[in-house]
Amino acid sequence: MGLIDGFAIGCEENEEVITLKDGIYTIGRFSGTKEQAIIFIKNEYEDKEQQEYILKLEDCKNMKWFTKAIHKQLKDDENEELREAIAMYSSKYHSQFKNDEDWLVRRAVARYSNKYHHIFKDDEDEDVRLAVAEYSDKYHSQFKDDEDEKVRLAVAKYSNKYHHILKDDKDEKVRLAVAKYSNKYHHQFKDDESWEVRLAVAEYSNQYHHILKDDTDSDVRLVIAMYSDKYHHIFKDDENWKIRFIVAKYSDKYHEQLKDDPIWEIRETIARYSDKYHHIFKDDEHWAVRLIVAECSDKYHHILKDDENWLIRKTITEYKQTKQRSKENEKF
Repeated sequence: MGLIDGFAIGCEENEEVITLKDGIYTIGRFSGTKEQAIIFIKNEYEDKEQQEYILKLEDCKNMKWFTKAIHKQLKDDENEELREAIAMYSSKYHSQFKNDEDWLVRRAVARYSNKYHHIFKDDEDEDVRLAVAEYSDKYHSQFKDDEDEKVRLAVAKYSNKYHHILKDDKDEKVRLAVAKYSNKYHHQFKDDESWEVRLAVAEYSNQYHHILKDDTDSDVRLVIAMYSDKYHHIFKDDENWKIRFIVAKYSDKYHEQLKDDPIWEIRETIARYSDKYHHIFKDDEHWAVRLIVAECSDKYHHILKDDENWLIRKTITEYKQTKQRSKENEKF
């Protein structure tokens, strides 16, 4: 179970401190054998074979529960997750774990110490090399050409030293990282085949908005529409309703045209930000648009009080009740 004679395992926040003496485990008011203790603690687990392992893993991973004795006992355990836990919380056995057969354990060593990075930089597993690449830029000159895109991506994220090479990477995620972390190559990325890379250009700089405003991808155009109203005169006619919605939300200049838009969300937005067209929206085919009219003023309540939508009728009733209470309070 991961407990050694003579050791008490527990923490201040946990009332169930476990002690072991003469083969008897004491857990709060419970006392019993090792097998009984396992069932007592983990009785919700139907798989009894997993109970002992679960307790071992908790002993290893919880900083307030592990002891040197437990680590010494479990460092050679056949389960790689236990060895990984020890590697994460103690460097004492890193010299052993650096050669572990499982990549999880070697990755833990690489993540929590740079002592063996000179070995791990050539590890067969890409996640171990990735751990090294994320830790420092010492081996980025090698990792920039790594066969795994995750490792090259780490280089692009954590250092701009090799952006001049990675800007032409075959993987779009690597190019995207370069575009996000530097605008130096935006002149190239504005024409990238990946819409996500072009989107990054539009998000992080307005230098090429005059080109990207006509981008084939609607998300790129949407970002530009949100960035400023400079091209709203074009976007008001965009085929994508979300772009027209942004225009309606941030530019009342084009409300006259968009008030008749087939998308109700656009008409609702116009009604919310201006009462200029409430005389039209009071008869709108969508209840949400009419609701905004009812919420904003009582001008058309005499019409909407009999609306087919219960929420609109409820809004008007509550409005009248609130207004009546206000009048009564004024008398006092």
